[in-house]
Amino acid sequence: MQNEKDKMLVGDIRIKEPKVKKEKKKKRFAEDTPLGIKIFVWFMFIAMFLSFAAPLTYYLVSIITQK
Repeated sequence: MQNEKDKMLVGDIRIKEPKVKKEKKKKRFAEDTPLGIKIFVWFMFIAMFLSFAAPLTYYLVSIITQK
């Protein structure tokens, strides 16, 4: 009879009531990340930015000084 307590009757269909979910503790990724990983990510960000910015500035400078 305990199964009937967990279910609600809607028309002819029995619907099981959802379980109450536990609230998860939100963790920030930056708090748990080791220093080595942070340095690596910043190094890769700077390297990728420079790989885009350096050719663009070289191209723009070459166009300006071509006169």
